[in-house]
Amino acid sequence: MTNRRPLALGVTVSLAVAAVGLWACSDDSGGGGQVDAALDAEIVDSAISGDANQHSDSAVTGDSATTNDGATQNDGAEGDGGGQIYNIDVYVRGDVTAKTFNDGFSGQTPRNFTIGFSRVDLMTSENDATPVTVFDFGSNYVEVDMLSETKIGSADLRDIPSGVYTYGRALLVMARFDVDVTVHTMISPTGIAGTATVTAALSDATIDGHARSQGWAQEVFTIPNLLPITKDTTLPDLPSTAAGTIVEENGKMWLVFPLNPSLPVAPIPNIAHKLTMVYDEFESFRWDDQPTSGYSDGVFDSDQDGNTEPLQNVGATDYHIIVE
Repeated sequence: MTNRRPLALGVTVSLAVAAVGLWACSDDSGGGGQVDAALDAEIVDSAISGDANQHSDSAVTGDSATTNDGATQNDGAEGDGGGQIYNIDVYVRGDVTAKTFNDGFSGQTPRNFTIGFSRVDLMTSENDATPVTVFDFGSNYVEVDMLSETKIGSADLRDIPSGVYTYGRALLVMARFDVDVTVHTMISPTGIAGTATVTAALSDATIDGHARSQGWAQEVFTIPNLLPITKDTTLPDLPSTAAGTIVEENGKMWLVFPLNPSLPVAPIPNIAHKLTMVYDEFESFRWDDQPTSGYSDGVFDSDQDGNTEPLQNVGATDYHIIVE
């Protein structure tokens, strides 16, 4: 069953897509035939930027895209037919600009925060049944640093059918991050400061060599002078925003987002485009402080068994898409 709910992962996504003039050439002789506008056209080959780390242990599979280890082709490069090559480049960026919250919860900005991305599609409508794939890493995924800007994929605009694309979607595979935690024990009821590392499967995936089902999550508490505490956990539902929708189906999590402005693909591309998904990360890890003895407001507290104060939000608090 498909579960659709407005934007999840509480993140601001900044997809940088470098490529707005789009056309495709299906004639190997360079004759310049226009690609059929049908959205079931051939999936675009993609190249992984050196800025992101590619993983081959993801169980998320794509349809047929090819991934290369080299950098994407430069804008203006000479193609096989002697013409310029214009790309659409996709970026992800985290935004840690301070903001004010009125939700009554405490929060902190996660450290070492990454999300695994496997595929990005363009669509002519929110419910497009035949999206056009910009890139697809198949059984691989790119684990992206969400606290900086990273190029995650690219495509030659000539390989994308001409048309006006009003929506996009990204396949989210996994997430991991660190946050500060104070663990209260019988020996030290006032608490010992440490670090909690959270890892989660957003889609069915192989993470760190282990097969994980969608929804799996684990916390590992690292406390000075104590053995690590490992505890399976359940993360809160992804937050809802007006900017997009999370669609969970067949063990996959898709972030579906509107493109504003829309992305026109011309029969003959003459300009590159950049699509950036921006995630709002400032204090995106949020919890409900409890009146337990020894606990402090504004501090993420846990007992010695790894039972923490209730989580209210993870991943991001909002997101937006930038089309250039």
